Amino acid sequence: MSKRGMSECFIKQGVSEEAFKEISDGCSGGISWFYRKFLHREAEYTFCCNLHDFAYEEGGTSSDRAFYDREFLACMVNAGSPKMGMLFYFVVRIFGVFFWNNKK
Repeated sequence: MSKRGMSECFIKQGVSEEAFKEISDGCSGGISWFYRKFLHREAEYTFCCNLHDFAYEEGGTSSDRAFYDREFLACMVNAGSPKMGMLFYFVVRIFGVFFWNNKK
């Protein structure tokens, strides 16, 4: 699924833009901060990070988490950052379990 596909998925679920902005905070690990502070712009893949944040807040099963992590990687590749995408993918697969909302 492309980044458009992921966002359409959330729109179909009735997620408001305000709710989306409350949950998503850009890319973790100081990436968004660095881009804003020193490059005076957002990273080209910030949208992917925001969608991934929202997916983690929505939560679900471990299969859902694996799906959203793969979609995050695909989004990063589509945004033109395949190397960063692979790095982020491995980080979220290893550490994302601590942030995943598995209430469902």
